[in-house]
Amino acid sequence: MSAGPVEIVIRLQLELPPGMSLMAAPVTDEPRAYRVPAAAELLGIGKSKLNELIAQGAIESIKDGNVRLIPAHALRAYMAHQAGGGDVPAAG
Repeated sequence: MSAGPVEIVIRLQLELPPGMSLMAAPVTDEPRAYRVPAAAELLGIGKSKLNELIAQGAIESIKDGNVRLIPAHALRAYMAHQAGGGDVPAAG
């Protein structure tokens, strides 16, 4: 006698503290941060120009050991501001 397929159902019950909820973060293929060469390429500028903008505070960046990373949101903000034709905003 042969048994057929077996279906296993697992149910989880979570108790969250008051005021907390579970929310799924949007899934994208975009990295959360870029190294300087990749960020410069996305902006269509050279690495030296990007480093200059970082030094001026026009584009936010973070240091992770010896690596400088530019958050994706900082690149989007810079590009949006440039598309508007204004001066370079200070990173905050």
